Amino acid sequence: MKLATKAVYYVDFGDNEGELLTSSTADIIAIIKSSSKIVKFIVVQGDIIQDDLVRLSNECNKIPILIKGVEKNLVSINRTFNTNLVFNNCKFKSLSFIGSGQHINLVGITNKCKIDYLIIEDITIAKLLINDWNEIANVSILKSQTDLHLSETNLEMNIDINQSKVHINAKNLNATCKISNSTVYALNLVHFKGTTVFNNSHIHNKTTIKNSDNAIIEFLRTDFSNGAMLILDELLNTKIRFVQCKSNDSCEFNLIKGENTTLIINQCNFSDVIKFIGERLNYETIHLILKDTVFRELVIFDKTQPENLELINTLFQKGVSIPINDNYSQNIHSSVWCVLKNQALQSNDKIKALTYRRLEMDSYTKELKNQPDKLPEKIVLYLNKYSNNHGLSWTQGVLFTLAALITFYTLFVWSGNEFFFSYLPKDILWFKQSFWEGALSFLWLPSIEDEMKVLKSGLSRDSFIVNILSFLLGKIFIAFGIYQTVAAFRKHGKI
Repeated sequence: MKLATKAVYYVDFGDNEGELLTSSTADIIAIIKSSSKIVKFIVVQGDIIQDDLVRLSNECNKIPILIKGVEKNLVSINRTFNTNLVFNNCKFKSLSFIGSGQHINLVGITNKCKIDYLIIEDITIAKLLINDWNEIANVSILKSQTDLHLSETNLEMNIDINQSKVHINAKNLNATCKISNSTVYALNLVHFKGTTVFNNSHIHNKTTIKNSDNAIIEFLRTDFSNGAMLILDELLNTKIRFVQCKSNDSCEFNLIKGENTTLIINQCNFSDVIKFIGERLNYETIHLILKDTVFRELVIFDKTQPENLELINTLFQKGVSIPINDNYSQNIHSSVWCVLKNQALQSNDKIKALTYRRLEMDSYTKELKNQPDKLPEKIVLYLNKYSNNHGLSWTQGVLFTLAALITFYTLFVWSGNEFFFSYLPKDILWFKQSFWEGALSFLWLPSIEDEMKVLKSGLSRDSFIVNILSFLLGKIFIAFGIYQTVAAFRKHGKI
């Protein structure tokens, strides 16, 4: 709608309210007139504008400009504006800011704008503000420098940033973001949904990801510097991946709260001290996976119960500090115990190394619980657990050997008697002196040929099968028990 010749508008431009007038000759410009300053504001009204906005630059370089209700297929702005450009209720097929190093103080897309392509190339925008229910399909930033604010947008968009220097502050954003060959000085994502990928970029200072849901955030071949800090809080169904990243400065990962959320650090290289900070929050703990990564300095897990920590082929050259709470030690991944075990061995603390080995085997047994294809490993772990507690208890080895002797010799004698059973004390095998005399001879391991002579012939098929199996298995388990007892003795003897 065209502005009236003498319309009055009240605009908040500080402590003053001014009278908005139109020009009778230049229909595209409206002027704010106040008691303090003659020219305060320029309004470009929708159905009056004929050309693109470049022509405004010569006459309003330092005056705030409001572009309102404009609908055009192509608008290109390539001049320097030491002022603010605000778009309100506009519709563009393409809105481009293309220059050769020019500067604009602020570009605001503030309310009910619909833009298919927003393009920023080789230009500096001190602040790019997008908010209040706009519809912007694609944002492209190339060879530029800007402070990008996406506030309360509640929209879906594609953002492509390349060879640029940016600050990103986004709230209520559902977007696919690709940031390549760029420097990010600050990143703040709140109520974020979608996918963000950083590729061959540099991250400085603090990165905050909060209240995100069903988000994927990836850092690929990205460098971190200036004491970079990653803060993760109130995340749901979110996956964050660092792949082939590196940092020569100290970094801090603040893992506060996340449900069904995973942080994966894969094939990375950190040259300074790294600290992981968090609290144990039951199911709300973020699952942290360190894989094929090198830490050249000390790694500290501060205030963190590493129940959801997994270490795969990870090298800690200067050691790792992991606080262990005995109340929850059974929930820690076996890879964590393996790292602690190796670290204890390096410091010649063999007693603690043996303890960590036992905990490592216990955790690994639990991890195999729901893997049917790992049955042989499960059997070996079970036998090691109950024969000598993974090499820690020779007394358990003695008890295992005696239990194997009594169990299999009882089956051997009972099957030789055709499984005869009686409640009379005189007929119970364990109450007979001959049973224990035979058990002592059964304990020894002479040649199998001599022992086979005691196998009885003339037994029924079932009795014969049990008789021979109890004989063979008894010898095997007795030998295994003796070996495990000696092995436990030897491990303690080397301490």
